[in-house]
Amino acid sequence: MPIDENLIGGSVAINQFRNAIYELILVLRNEKNYNNELILSTLKKMGSNIAENYFKFWKPKGKELNIILKEIYEFIFYKKVKVNLQNQTIQVTQKNCPFCKYERPDIGIAGCNIILGVIEKYFKDNNLDNLSGKVVSSKTFGNKKCVHQYTLRGS
Repeated sequence: MPIDENLIGGSVAINQFRNAIYELILVLRNEKNYNNELILSTLKKMGSNIAENYFKFWKPKGKELNIILKEIYEFIFYKKVKVNLQNQTIQVTQKNCPFCKYERPDIGIAGCNIILGVIEKYFKDNNLDNLSGKVVSSKTFGNKKCVHQYTLRGS
């Protein structure tokens, strides 16, 4: 039987990963009794682990903060983003976040917190400005797009 090419593409993998993230959140909350802060920390740690392995094989070519962010989001997560820099704050907007495709009122935590862990780890390990990220808007919460806000903490 021939293999359907759609099964080995990025969208199927992302769909399965997204589903697993939300199941993990529910297990951490309901079976492990993690509070939201610990769940967020766990998701960011997952992102940090992904970054640690991923950036051994690929790094963004850009030198400017906004270009680096765009490259990471678009290359790793296959989604176009809008980056807005104002003073010590960077806002990244995604209309089609790979981890937050559906509203999930039962969850209350955005899966795209994993992305924040990837970004924070890359900047830390490459002696760039330290960033602290948070999800300020998410499709998981019923918003139309996901918005990640990073605060520069200096080198």
